[in-house]
Amino acid sequence: MASSKVLLVLGAGANIGASVARVFASRGYKVAVTSRGNIELDKSYLAIKADLSQPEKVKDVFATVKQEYGAAPSVVVYNAAHAHQTPSDPLSLSQSELENDFAVNLTSAYLSAQEAVHGFETLPADLAKSFIYTGNGLNTKPLPVLTSLGLGKAAMAHVLEAAVLAHKDNKQTFYYCDERQANGDYAYAAISGPGHAERYWELSQDKDQHEVVHTFVSGKGYTKFL
Repeated sequence: MASSKVLLVLGAGANIGASVARVFASRGYKVAVTSRGNIELDKSYLAIKADLSQPEKVKDVFATVKQEYGAAPSVVVYNAAHAHQTPSDPLSLSQSELENDFAVNLTSAYLSAQEAVHGFETLPADLAKSFIYTGNGLNTKPLPVLTSLGLGKAAMAHVLEAAVLAHKDNKQTFYYCDERQANGDYAYAAISGPGHAERYWELSQDKDQHEVVHTFVSGKGYTKFL
């Protein structure tokens, strides 16, 4: 059912989010994107304004997509992130800063995965279904300046590993994707939007689950780092 091929990108920025949306749209998907503010993307996308520091908005986003497109998204990409930096002391965050960053990096991501699975259950059995979370190396390689971001990333990696165990027989795939440089270091400023888009496309179209904590090098695919 072509009408059921819907991509939802939560947190669609100008790099990864825009690249993912562009690739999926060019390959037959209807595309919905969320952003906190205004971002210039293709006018054919369903654009939803949503502040993901307010987790209660997640359910409304999914309801809007289904209402507008007539089907739940079969591929959901969670690309939102926020960090209050802690340059001098990782224990210097206020409660409000910690809660805000957790809301974006973990709570809204968790609820998005939950809503994604509810939607997957309404879709045709032969349609590929995937939830992909844009991660980074902070789940295993801490940076004190990004403590709150790392807390959320590490927790969500755990959630997705658990989801794979629970849903392994449902032909639903889950990924924590982490782009690295060829030497295994963080991608930093070299993060590739097109590289993420192609990797997300390949993973989402394969009904078999691969490594859930998915480290990859742009243009080379999955790469295991010690």
